Amino acid sequence: MKINIPRIIAVSSGKGGVGKTNFVTNIALIFSKMQKRVLLMDADVGLSNIDIMFGIAPKFNIKHLLTGEKSIKDIIVKTSEGIDIIPASSGIRELTHLTAQQKMKIIQELESLDSDYDIFLIDTGAGISDNVIFFCSAAHDNIIIVTPEPTSIADAYALIKLLYKEHGERNFRIIVNNVKNLTEAKDTFRKLSMVAERFL
Repeated sequence: MKINIPRIIAVSSGKGGVGKTNFVTNIALIFSKMQKRVLLMDADVGLSNIDIMFGIAPKFNIKHLLTGEKSIKDIIVKTSEGIDIIPASSGIRELTHLTAQQKMKIIQELESLDSDYDIFLIDTGAGISDNVIFFCSAAHDNIIIVTPEPTSIADAYALIKLLYKEHGERNFRIIVNNVKNLTEAKDTFRKLSMVAERFL
């Protein structure tokens, strides 16, 4: 009997406002059209956005899971696009720093869903918080969104550096967003790549 192990893909960025949630929404739709069973987790647990992108108003969210009020299956929202969503909470400060116990609970609950999905997409928060590093380190693939802004490149490098030095992550997929043309995209990637190769 074949055991199903979903592909876990974390999408993150060093800086906010780079189009990360738009990208996650679109890639979820693409996987769904490819007949993949997709679970999309809004892991920006203090500031939810995925529900807005899909036009849903979840009754329950990850807060109810972590408090033990609901199971993970209770909080999953099924969309008309065929994508299942784990909603985040919004405006709850204590969830911006998950405890070790809360992180373990999330992992255990997600593992209970392994046979139900082909793809786990995780939309992390921006930056280098403990939550972001935790979700990125748990993924098979790390996609990092960057724009040509110097601050975006610097913050993306900071995230890559932390994941490399603390968790041994070596492979990153880079999406360059908000560019005028292919030349600007390649130039942005080259800048980030050169810094990473030189210092890491």
